[in-house]
This record gives sequence, structure tokens and C-alpha cells, in this order.
Amino acid sequence: MTARTWLKITLFSGTSIAILAVMGLCVAIYPGDAFMDYTVVNDTQTPLLTWVMDRQCEDVIGRQGDYSPVKEVPANGRFEYSSHSTADGCIQVAAEDRRLVLSQPYESGAEVRVAEPLTYLSAPLPTEDELEARPWWETFTKPSRRLLTFYILFSAIAVGGIIALWAARKLQRQGGIA
Repeated sequence: MTARTWLKITLFSGTSIAILAVMGLCVAIYPGDAFMDYTVVNDTQTPLLTWVMDRQCEDVIGRQGDYSPVKEVPANGRFEYSSHSTADGCIQVAAEDRRLVLSQPYESGAEVRVAEPLTYLSAPLPTEDELEARPWWETFTKPSRRLLTFYILFSAIAVGGIIALWAARKLQRQGGIA
């Protein structure tokens, strides 16, 4: 085995191992989008709904994909909301008919309280599947999703590099590359 052949084999195996290690590390440390938590205290006689909208509170209505899962807050109860989702945006609380009764910027660990009489801030909001679809490019350009975009692009480049190195090595073994 010549020094040149040894160097090529070492570089190939070392490079692919390094790329796979970095990809594994990225997957292991990737937090999803983020973790959110807040508490809704319902001091009313009726159940309420809560969610976080991934937009500014002034927008009131977003698009498909802008909302964390809707949860019910029992009458005269409290609900501690926690979810792996975007960690910015707007906490929204609505009556069962989806009329908004509270809308405030999200803060981690916040406790929001809703009491009677309910003051409605909007007409009934549409359900998420009734909303306009989000353009595909917005999924990757929102600040809360830039880290995900980086990992997707990095992984695609790494996998492409491994395939290219594997193909070059296979060609070399067949005598196509000196």
C-alpha cells in the first residue's frame, strides 16, 4: 500500500465519520423549535380555549401553521400549558365560541388570569384548517425556524458529501480514477 492510497482511505473514512458525528450531534442537541410554558387561570363559570399564535398580538388572526395546539381550560380552574413549539408570539385565550378574551405577548412562565365579566376582543376566530395556508418559504424564514433550516441544509450537504466520497472511492476501485 502506497502512502498516497493510505492517505486517500484515511481521509475518506475520517471525513465520513466526522460528517456523521456532526450530523448526529446536531440531531441530538436540536431543541425542536423551542419549549414554551405558561399558565391560564380561569375565574369564570365557562370553559375557555388557549393557544399561542406565532405572530404579533396585533395580527389577531394568523395562517395555517401559526398556532400551537388548542387546549381547554376548565371553568373555575387552571391549565398549565407546556409544549414543544415556537417560543415567541402571542398567548391567546378565547371563549368556547372562539371569540378572543385575552391576547398578550408570550413570556416564559407567565400566568394569565381571565375573570368575569368576559370582554370580547374579536369576532369568533376561524379554526386553523379554515385559515389561509402559509407560503412554503415562510416556514424556513421565520426567526423561530432558522435553526431548523440550518440543520436541514447542513444535513443535506453532509449526506451529499458522503455520497460523493463513496462514489469517488467506488470509481477509484474500478480503475476509473487514478
